[in-house]
Amino acid sequence: MTLRLITADVWDAISEAARRSKNPAHVAVAYFGKHAARLLPLSAGSRLVVDASEAAVKSGQTHPADLERIRRRKVTVYSAQNLHAKVFAFDKAIFIGSANASKHSATALQEAVVFTTDAAIGRAVRSFVKSLCLEPLGPAELKRLQKLYRPPRFVPGGSGKAGAEQRSALSSLRLAQLTEAIRSPKSLDAALETGAKEAERRRQEGEDHYVEGFYWWGRSSWRTGQLVIEVFKERSGRRTVSPPGHVIHLRRWRSGKRRATCVFVELPDRDWVSFSSLKRRFGQGAERYLKRGGFVRDQTFAKRLLSFWQEGVT
Repeated sequence: MTLRLITADVWDAISEAARRSKNPAHVAVAYFGKHAARLLPLSAGSRLVVDASEAAVKSGQTHPADLERIRRRKVTVYSAQNLHAKVFAFDKAIFIGSANASKHSATALQEAVVFTTDAAIGRAVRSFVKSLCLEPLGPAELKRLQKLYRPPRFVPGGSGKAGAEQRSALSSLRLAQLTEAIRSPKSLDAALETGAKEAERRRQEGEDHYVEGFYWWGRSSWRTGQLVIEVFKERSGRRTVSPPGHVIHLRRWRSGKRRATCVFVELPDRDWVSFSSLKRRFGQGAERYLKRGGFVRDQTFAKRLLSFWQEGVT
């Protein structure tokens, strides 16, 4: 077992370990700046968790375009708001320290990381990273965030209590309460069919995902990139719950004073679960959350619900 403190050329050591890694890496690093994709040459199947909150993006600390570059390498990218950790697990090589993934860290700051090959520490780091893998970032959300990006004007640092509170929420998770339609206007069905074809063209994930569409009556606050869990109520009254997916396309419809939004979500190809099984899992109190539509405001429940879908994922 090796254990040492690295204080010089920290990013040379981390980058080299990433290149040599034969298995998927597990990384949680608070900020992922411009050119960070070069610093972290992660292999396919790796998990990367960063703070990609709007506050971090607008201040230039996280660069969504670089996250998209690394996502295209088939690395799964997650956002954990209020993240401050910097931990890296590559095969047997484990790094824990101060270094954010940024050019500024690599060329200007005095960083320090502990390097170890201790197997127990490696398991703990991977477990910690997996616990943060709740809010995946898809291409539509990264594209939206890139429009908010501004180059950093100062050395990255703390943003105070207000900033920490702003980044503490899983703000994008939304529950869509859906019911089986008896009939709908033919023009709305046509809009849904046309929108579905465009959504298929906009798919970004692989064959292990599919597109599902539904329409939402009235004015709506839907936007592409939103993380959605669908709760579908059949005519019999039975409810099933989908795994989380991202909105990839929207199509507006209007006829006279009636209006609706056709929403298209890219979902992982996994079985939906019964509403009753989630009630048993989370307790009777979960029913009042699962039957609500809109954004999930209870952050403890949001994290538990997203964690449920991460179980069994290596």
